[in-house]
Amino acid sequence: MYFSGQLLAEDHEDAKAAKHIAGKMKQFASWFTHGVPGGAVLRKSIYECKSGEAILDAVERFFAPRLAGEVPAESAAETILPPELMPNAACAG
Repeated sequence: MYFSGQLLAEDHEDAKAAKHIAGKMKQFASWFTHGVPGGAVLRKSIYECKSGEAILDAVERFFAPRLAGEVPAESAAETILPPELMPNAACAG
């Protein structure tokens, strides 16, 4: 019985740590995207994510087209994201 109780306690601590880490990731991503054209859309998407992995996915999806030159810098602020990149699409995890 002690062993299963210990596992439950460890699972609780792991979940608590994962939530704390995701919170810090959101905090830093929000700080570092202020001033980035279209950054408000990214910050909203990040805010709605539930896990660190989902946060990283949202950041990668946001910056990938910009790094590939698919989004001109001067029009990035008016960029409308396709439905698969809209908040809640990939942040359920």
